[in-house]
Amino acid sequence: FGARGTMELFLGVIAHQNLKTIIIQSCGLDSGNLDSVLKAKAPLEHLELYFGMDGYGLDVNIDDLNELLSGKLFQNLKYLGLKNCDFANVLAVRLTQSPIIDRISVLDMSFGTLDDEGARALLSIWRKLEKFEAIDISYSFLSDSTVAQFRALGVPVDAIAQDVGLPKDE
Repeated sequence: FGARGTMELFLGVIAHQNLKTIIIQSCGLDSGNLDSVLKAKAPLEHLELYFGMDGYGLDVNIDDLNELLSGKLFQNLKYLGLKNCDFANVLAVRLTQSPIIDRISVLDMSFGTLDDEGARALLSIWRKLEKFEAIDISYSFLSDSTVAQFRALGVPVDAIAQDVGLPKDE
């Protein structure tokens, strides 16, 4: 299931015994739609959330992801895309402390504001990351040396187009 929209998007109840993928592309994910996704009754294997920015309706913060990061939801989840996120560094830190990181095999944090600070947090759990099938940190704000550290994990890493993620406050 995929949906693209911003303030006009209303997901409501999501339930299907064969639903394995949810992709929500938004310039401003709202808490109601996030809540619908997190309450989905489905054997999800692939979850992609595009968060966006405040000016486009984003009213989700890191605490709204506690239940997802707890690892209690979506026991079949393998692909976790937390994309287009303007709180990517805080999210990266929380992921390092999250039980869900032990279960997924693909992490996608592309198109956000992830920089070397958040990347250092992720790299601190390198033993867990080197077991992944893939990591996507493209369209972020990472230095060449940080990208090299990810590539040294021996995992396929997509790190194209650095310094072109979401606009960072100067």
